[in-house]
Amino acid sequence: MKKKHILFTVLLCLTVVTSVIFSGCTEEKKAEKKEIAFKMKLSEATEVREGENPIDKLVADGYKLENIPKDYYFRDAIFIGDSRTQGLMMFSTMKNATFYADKGMSTVGAFKKAAIPKDGKLVTIADALKAGDYGKLYISLGINELGYPNPDKFIERYAELVDIAKKSNPKAKIFVQGILPVSANKSASGSTINNEKIMEYNNKLLAMARDKKVEYINVGESVADQTGALAQEGSWDGVHLNKEYCLKWEKYIMEHMV
Repeated sequence: MKKKHILFTVLLCLTVVTSVIFSGCTEEKKAEKKEIAFKMKLSEATEVREGENPIDKLVADGYKLENIPKDYYFRDAIFIGDSRTQGLMMFSTMKNATFYADKGMSTVGAFKKAAIPKDGKLVTIADALKAGDYGKLYISLGINELGYPNPDKFIERYAELVDIAKKSNPKAKIFVQGILPVSANKSASGSTINNEKIMEYNNKLLAMARDKKVEYINVGESVADQTGALAQEGSWDGVHLNKEYCLKWEKYIMEHMV
């Protein structure tokens, strides 16, 4: 009986291992087929204007976003932000995207803090953008500036950053991301970081984006609970997102790319 039990256990383990390997191979095959189909479609793209990303042209012509490998769509994308964007960089699947993100980053720091490695040296975000080497730009700033006495100054600096990007690459798609909410507990803690202030800033960001004729993405709704606050289970400190909620953020960006 003991030998039979051991034999059964060994067979069970082999079955599980084989199933896992087969499953992995199947997923790899699906990804491979998806990439081949996409490359064929990309090679057929016509009437692409000079400087236009052919992938953007495919999407505009109705090609489904879910059929585009993320590594392709985001390889010309830059994400600007603070420690929350660093979390997105760490946990997201957009591994070919470029991230200009630094802890404590703000619109002031974007012009004064040399924190972005470029061409063998550290430069400011504003200077890095002047290279114009991007097709898509996603900006997420503001959480570190909620305590400033004059929100309009924040908007002025933000708008200046958008202007630099537009001048450096007029064909780039620019996305202003709304400031993500904080948890209800964090918002009620008496800190300057609260959801009422975030809503005030986001309304100003929306107006600025419309004025500059760039996209505004209300990313907050991807991680908010029914009250509009950051879901309690989405963060360990009420501000920064965990992996599950960074992936929700990423998914929302994917669904609002155009």
